[in-house]
Amino acid sequence: MDINSRPLGRRDFLRGSLAAAALAATGSSLAACATSGTGSSTSSSSAPAGQVSDTNPFGVKSGSTVDAVIFKGGYGIDYAEFAGKQVEAKQSGVTVKVTPTTKVAQTLQPRFVAGNPPDVIDNSGAGLIGINTIRDQLAELTDVTEPGTFDGKFIVLNYALTVYAIWYSAALFEQNGWTVPKTYDEMLALGKEAKGKGKYLLGWGKEAATYYQTMAIGSAIKEGGDEVRLALENLKPDCWSLPPVQDVFNGLKKIIDAGYMKPGGSGTVFTAAQAQWSDAEDFILYPSGGWIENEMKDQTKSGFKMTGAPEPTVSSNSKLPWEALHSTAGEGYIVPSQGKNVGGGKEFLRAMLSKDAAVNFAKTKLSSTIVKGTVPADGFGSTALQSQIKMLEAAGSNIFSWQFVDLYGMNTDQLVVWNSFLSGDSDVAKLTKGLQDITDKVAKDDSIKKVQVS
Repeated sequence: MDINSRPLGRRDFLRGSLAAAALAATGSSLAACATSGTGSSTSSSSAPAGQVSDTNPFGVKSGSTVDAVIFKGGYGIDYAEFAGKQVEAKQSGVTVKVTPTTKVAQTLQPRFVAGNPPDVIDNSGAGLIGINTIRDQLAELTDVTEPGTFDGKFIVLNYALTVYAIWYSAALFEQNGWTVPKTYDEMLALGKEAKGKGKYLLGWGKEAATYYQTMAIGSAIKEGGDEVRLALENLKPDCWSLPPVQDVFNGLKKIIDAGYMKPGGSGTVFTAAQAQWSDAEDFILYPSGGWIENEMKDQTKSGFKMTGAPEPTVSSNSKLPWEALHSTAGEGYIVPSQGKNVGGGKEFLRAMLSKDAAVNFAKTKLSSTIVKGTVPADGFGSTALQSQIKMLEAAGSNIFSWQFVDLYGMNTDQLVVWNSFLSGDSDVAKLTKGLQDITDKVAKDDSIKKVQVS
C-alpha cells in the first residue's frame, strides 16, 4: 500500500482564489463512478434503482430518502442542508434528511456494526471514525488522487480547504506594536511583552488540546523536513524523539514554564476558551484551522480583525521556510457501501460540489472548498480569509500535511497527554513517551491495516 501525503499536489492551489483544482465545479468527476463497474458503486443491493440519466447520474429513485449525518463543528450544518435542498430540487420525489452529530464514531459505529449505516457522512471532529477501521465498508467515489485515496480506492471526499495557522487580532497587535513571532524564542519574548500588558500568550480548551500537537508537528516538519513527516506518518519507533520534534516540545515547554499559557484549559470547554481569546482577549495567539472565524463569529470582539500567520519554526535555518504552510482538504465525506441509498449519498456529494453550494459555503463559512473559483480576492470582507489567501501565495510550493492521526483514530488518546502537558502537569519526556506509546500501540497491532507513506 502506498499513499502520497502531499494533498492536492503542491502546485495545485490556485493563488488568489484560495481554491484547489482537484475537482471541477460541476462535480462531473463523481458522476463517472456511477457506471464504473466497481463493486462499491450504486449496484449495491440495498440501493434503490432509478433511471440513470445526465441529470440523475447515480440513478437515485424517486420517493427515496438520503440519510446524511453531518458533524456539527466549526462549520455548522446549514451548508449541508443547503446541498440537501439542491438534491431535492433536482431529483423529483427525493427527500434528504440531515442529522447533526458532535461525536461521529460514538454515534455511528453501532450502525456500521449492524450493517445499517447512513448514506453519506461528514466524518470529522475530535471523535471521528478512524478510516482504516471502516474503509472496506465504504463505496468508491472516483479515481482521483490524494487525499482520500486508500489502497488505490478513492473513498473520502475532503470538502473544505483548510489552512492551519496561528491566529491573532491584527487590531490588538497594531495597538501594542507587536510583531507576529516566527520562532519559539520569539514567541517566548512576545509572551513576556503580553504579560506586561496583563495578557497571556496562549490558551486552550480541553477538547482542543491537540491543536497544539497540530502546531507542533507543523513546526517540526518545517524545521526537519520530510524526515520528520515520514517518520510520524509511518509510525516509526522513536519518531517523537527526533531532534526537530524535541526542539519544538522544549520551546513550548519554556512558554508553559514561564507562565505564559493561560491556566485552567483542561477544565474549560474549547469554545469558551476560544472566546477568552477572540472576545475577552485574555491571551493573544491561538493555533487552529481556518474554520475558527466562523466558529467564533458570535463571540469575537468588534474590530478584532482576525488574521492568520504561519506556524513558527525553531530556528532561522529550518529545512522549510517560515512561510511554508500546513494546508489540506478536510471535512472528510464518505458514502458507506452498505447504506440503503448509495446513489443518494453520491448525489448529495455531487450537489455539494456544485458552484452554488461551494460559493454558499465560502460566503457563509468564510472558508474555501476544493471547488475552483468560489472565493473573491476580498474574501467576502473577511480579514481571516484574506490572510489565508496571502499565506497560500507566500507558501508557493511549500505546502504540506499529514494523515496518521485521523487515519488511525489517535486523537482521543492524544488529548489526554496534551491536556496534561499544557497544564504543566508533565514534562517533555512524559509528553514524548505518552505520544510514542500511542503510536507504538497502533504500529504493533497487526489487526490495523497500515498505510505506507512515501
